[in-house]
Amino acid sequence: MIITSIRLQNIRSYVSEAIVFPEGSVILSGDVGAGKSTILLAIEFALFGVLRGALDGTALLRNGSSSGSVEIDFSVDGKKVIIKRTLKRGKNSVSQDAGYIITDGVKNEGTAVELKSRVLDLLGYPKELLSKSKDLIYRYTVYTPQEEMKRILLDEGGHRIGTLRTVFQIDKYERVGSNTVFVVRALKEKIREFEGQISDLGLKNEQREKLESDLGAVKKRVEDFSPLLAGCRQKIAEKQEAISRLEHRIKELNELKSSVNVLSAKLREKTDFLSSIIEEANMISRKILEFNQQAESLKLFEEPFAKKVAFMKKKVSALNEKISVKDDLKKSIARAEDDLNKILAIIREHEVLKESAERTMAKIVSFDSCPLCLQPVSSSHRQQILQAEKKKVSEALKVLEGKRLLREEVSDETADLKKKLDEVIEQEKLVAQLMPEIESFGETIAELGLGFQGEIVMSIKEELPRMKAIQKKLREQKRLAAFIHEKEEAMKQMFARQAAVSSEIARLKTEQDALKEKEKSFENIDGEYENSRKKMNGLQSEEKQLLVSKASLDKELENIEANISLLGAEIERKNRAKDRLKELKKTQSWFEDFFMNLMEVIEKQVMLRVHNEFNSLFQEWFGILMEDETMSARLDDEFSPVIEQNGYETSIQNLSGGERTGCALAYRLALNRVINNLVTGIKTSDLIILDEPTDGFSSEQLEKVRDVIEQLNIKQIIIVSHESKIESFVNSIIKIEKQGHISSVA
Repeated sequence: MIITSIRLQNIRSYVSEAIVFPEGSVILSGDVGAGKSTILLAIEFALFGVLRGALDGTALLRNGSSSGSVEIDFSVDGKKVIIKRTLKRGKNSVSQDAGYIITDGVKNEGTAVELKSRVLDLLGYPKELLSKSKDLIYRYTVYTPQEEMKRILLDEGGHRIGTLRTVFQIDKYERVGSNTVFVVRALKEKIREFEGQISDLGLKNEQREKLESDLGAVKKRVEDFSPLLAGCRQKIAEKQEAISRLEHRIKELNELKSSVNVLSAKLREKTDFLSSIIEEANMISRKILEFNQQAESLKLFEEPFAKKVAFMKKKVSALNEKISVKDDLKKSIARAEDDLNKILAIIREHEVLKESAERTMAKIVSFDSCPLCLQPVSSSHRQQILQAEKKKVSEALKVLEGKRLLREEVSDETADLKKKLDEVIEQEKLVAQLMPEIESFGETIAELGLGFQGEIVMSIKEELPRMKAIQKKLREQKRLAAFIHEKEEAMKQMFARQAAVSSEIARLKTEQDALKEKEKSFENIDGEYENSRKKMNGLQSEEKQLLVSKASLDKELENIEANISLLGAEIERKNRAKDRLKELKKTQSWFEDFFMNLMEVIEKQVMLRVHNEFNSLFQEWFGILMEDETMSARLDDEFSPVIEQNGYETSIQNLSGGERTGCALAYRLALNRVINNLVTGIKTSDLIILDEPTDGFSSEQLEKVRDVIEQLNIKQIIIVSHESKIESFVNSIIKIEKQGHISSVA
């Protein structure tokens, strides 16, 4: 993560200020109370919002202001990010308002919590920090107020190690252990549940054996009953065959009667159809006469229509010749507009030159000394500059006067060309409107075989509706001719159908007489069929009684089989429960005898790795920062610094102010490095912020800060200090000053 800039609006002593941060080492320099630390708090607020107990909105919002905001611009993981958060003063408190985050140009608005969630994703911080009152990883890797780090060093060991366990996410092993206790407790409850389920497994097996014995006895009774039912069914089958033969003859008789009825119906239909043919032929004859009269009257419109179409084609041809200049007009307009744009550019250029010269003339009159080099400005030098600038103004005015006249001429020429173009476009629209109609008229002339040679004069727009009406009548004439031809053909077909229908009627009468004669051979068939049905009903009643008895046995058999199936399923479930009980006991044993011990071992190994690396880095930085070579330091088991001087241990409280600050800074730098090395995914390792890291340092210790900056090897280091000596150690300096309770960048 590299910070590019931050903008503050009504934040503590800042009214409206933007601070730009370069890469490399940079110092925020200024007097005590100038507002340097406010910038660091604003950075933390922009990233994570208000933090309960650590970063209060009331302490951030400028006194007397109803609202304020912080906007930070930074890059992370190749993405450009902008975040803006706002504060709003209510009746009794200051609250966070909605803000937004822009990632690679894509803007997303959200609440304070939603913005923090997106920031944690961008920075690679754990999601567990979303609900925390402090962002510990940011505080211990990027920015820690120096006094807070000293307080950590002086804190009780148990509290300190608890905080570090949270930062390094080692406390998750303790949570795993606690959760495992709950899992084992649940496993024990499940084991007791399964033990209860299989308690009657032996009794269920005995019940199934008894039912299987009953099933065999019922099956034997069903087998003895089967021959009686088979004999009855054989007699029924024989009787059904005799009835089937009678039904076949009855069906044949019914089909014969149906055929007679069908023939009678066909005879009536054909007779009626013959009458309708004669009537329809008479009607068609009358229609042909009527349509011939209409067609003759429509021929009067043919010649006038052809004349008018020929005139319209000539008129459109003439219009097309006028439209052909459209592209030339467009090119002329484009050239004129291009010339006008060039003239306007020259006018704007000389207006800027004129205004710049006039501003210079106004400024030079009030300058007694040069604002850049602070040297006095002589009267002759001032007069020389005034003369040069007046000359620029005069030359600019001459150019402006000539170009403005030329602008008017070119504008008038452009307007004339556009007017001509509008006229051509109107003619083009007229042609576009006429062409489909003329093509339609031409198709009508071709369809009717019309033609015309000669001249005629008329108004195309006024005549167009009448032409459409004539076209419609001419097309009606063609339709009438086709219809007359169709009706004449229909008359021929009518005469042919009339002869065919008469022949069909004679054939049907002969066939009807033959069927009635055959119908007499099926007498007494209904009596034979009724007698056979009565015998069949007696056999079916006997079969029904046998089936009822068999159904009772089948039902008993089904019930026994169902009970066996249910018992089998229950026994299967109990056997699966028995197998599951074995697995649960094995799982319980694994959690209690192996997994919980493993978590303790992993936790100790991870903690030991953190301690070893932390201790090594702390000793390295302590050795760089301390001027007393007889003094050394290490970390005890609770990560508390142990100071040794001349072979004797001493308390941190017994150190001087500069030594205590050096110890805190060494602890801070070691903590930064070990977190970035061991906590994966963090994307803030390129940035560190040091707030007054040299408070109480001696001159010799201040010299060692140069070595610290070089050995950190971090892309962006932001230092807040009022020590002017450190300014020589860094790449860039940002000076902060405060006047009238308002801070700003000098």
